[in-house]
Amino acid sequence: MSLLLLLLWLVSYYVGTLGTHTEIKRVAEERVTLPCHHQLGLPEKDTLDIEWLLTDNEGNQKVVITYSSHHVYSNLTEEQKGRVAFASNFLAGDASLQIEPLKPSDEGRYTCKVKNSGRYVWSHVTLKVLVRPSKPKCELEGELTEGSDLTLQCESASGTKPIVYDWQRVREKEGEDEHLPPRSRIDYNNPGRVLLQNLTMSSSGLYQCTAGNEAGKESCVVRVTVQQNRCTKHRHDCRSGDRHGGWSPADIPPGMAANPKERQREI
Repeated sequence: MSLLLLLLWLVSYYVGTLGTHTEIKRVAEERVTLPCHHQLGLPEKDTLDIEWLLTDNEGNQKVVITYSSHHVYSNLTEEQKGRVAFASNFLAGDASLQIEPLKPSDEGRYTCKVKNSGRYVWSHVTLKVLVRPSKPKCELEGELTEGSDLTLQCESASGTKPIVYDWQRVREKEGEDEHLPPRSRIDYNNPGRVLLQNLTMSSSGLYQCTAGNEAGKESCVVRVTVQQNRCTKHRHDCRSGDRHGGWSPADIPPGMAANPKERQREI
């Protein structure tokens, strides 16, 4: 039994510790520390080796930073320089990697490999960098007249998917409703689009679109000003106005005939 225990101890000593796997999500521009700890005793300077590797989302692997033979060696790109370094005293057991500020290109699978006197410790960290939505652009499509349909359009050009869009009215006066008009329709194939059907004067107001994801929110606003329909204003003259090519008698200045030929005869 004692021989078996000795063999197990030797295997654990020389083969090392099984690797740990951690998943971390952080927002771009923040700071992140990728953990890597070892308990290999007091390091012997000539035998301690630390290596951090990065496998990007395309499967390409590269060495990021290493410690070997009393020296730290970095293999950083121009984009990584000044942002990536050991986080603490790696000689005392904390070989964690710090990145600040985070960029989307930092995303990938990181591997920390520590070797000392024939013993190994592996740590794997999957880093996902979240990007908040860019400030969305609010637009209007359609006619701003009573009885017409109007589409509110909102879209962020960038940001981690999925991005959720939410339209609301902005309360500008006490008692105003923050909900969309009753006959509003959301385009579920494109949630950034909302159709306001059969506009009324009460549809006028300020509308806000909020684009949000795991990283944060951004918003934009647009003002809707509904114009009174001419036929609504002069309802009893609409039909006769149509016969005059869109003019209603109430719209014709004094002395001007509705029919151009009649006007010529008057002259």
